[in-house]
Amino acid sequence: MSRLLTQLKTFLAFSKTPCNMAEETQPAESEASPNTPLSQPLSDSTLSATEALSTSSSANQKSAPKSRKRKDPDIENSAKFDAAVKKAVAAELKAQKKRKQQEKESKFHCTDELLKWYESDEIYSKIDKLNTEAVKDICLENGLPRSGSKYKLKAMLIEHAKEAVKHNKVTLLQSEADADPSKAVELEFHKIKSFNAAVNFAKKKIAAIEKVTGLDEKLNVLAGLTRGFDMHLFAAITGPRAGFYNGKYGEQGEDAQIEICNAWVNFLRSFGNEMTFDEFMKFVDFGNFKTQTQPYGFDGYLKKVQHELLKEINGFGDDPLSKQKQDYFNDKVVKKERF
Repeated sequence: MSRLLTQLKTFLAFSKTPCNMAEETQPAESEASPNTPLSQPLSDSTLSATEALSTSSSANQKSAPKSRKRKDPDIENSAKFDAAVKKAVAAELKAQKKRKQQEKESKFHCTDELLKWYESDEIYSKIDKLNTEAVKDICLENGLPRSGSKYKLKAMLIEHAKEAVKHNKVTLLQSEADADPSKAVELEFHKIKSFNAAVNFAKKKIAAIEKVTGLDEKLNVLAGLTRGFDMHLFAAITGPRAGFYNGKYGEQGEDAQIEICNAWVNFLRSFGNEMTFDEFMKFVDFGNFKTQTQPYGFDGYLKKVQHELLKEINGFGDDPLSKQKQDYFNDKVVKKERF
């Protein structure tokens, strides 16, 4: 028995913690008689005390706070400094890019003659009739490089004229945006670079119409986004991947245009019956504008959904105002010949 008690004391010595120091000072149990066999098991009280001490030791070890590695303030400050430098460099690069763009726009120049050729669709034939030296002189007049073959110079002049049309359009929209909210919405589309991005932006604008207060303001948003979308549709069906938009390889252009057309149908369904005749005329005139895409086989936006629109208009009633609206729509949209 004395050997067992010695082992127990050794265990208690290794399990010693501040919270159980008091228990160690308590007197140990009296030894049993020398005749007690060594194989006799520990008493229940001894086992309970051992388990309690072991549990208390484990709990104290788990509850002890882990030592945290302190961050080096020099390293932390260095990281913050690097982040600030990167941020400042990015801001400066962005400012430089903006200044270069503004400088480029301020120096942009296209002669009236070249612009007239492009707008009248005569630019190809006009340039083809000129010799290479004459084409180089036109490039010089428009601030373009004059080195290269006639084929490359011709392509450069056509692209320059196309950019001039866009530049003049943006300048005009900027001057009219304050007075005409629809022009302000259309101007936003000139900042978009791709057709897919224009489609997604148009969808967001359509969804935002519900949040706009006032019938006139809602119509301005719808008219502006339609003209802006049509600009990107024209660029898509006349660009290098035209076949994916004009029906040759895909119907992306047609499908996107139908979504815009359906927005006009939904607008009329929601507000058409409460429109005054002046508001209805504005609705028809805004939606029935001469588009860039009509000569390429794309119907106008009201023309494409004229049957759906007529169904809504005929449902307004038989009163004189409704009849007046029907006549105006038939005259401006239904009877209007295609290009």
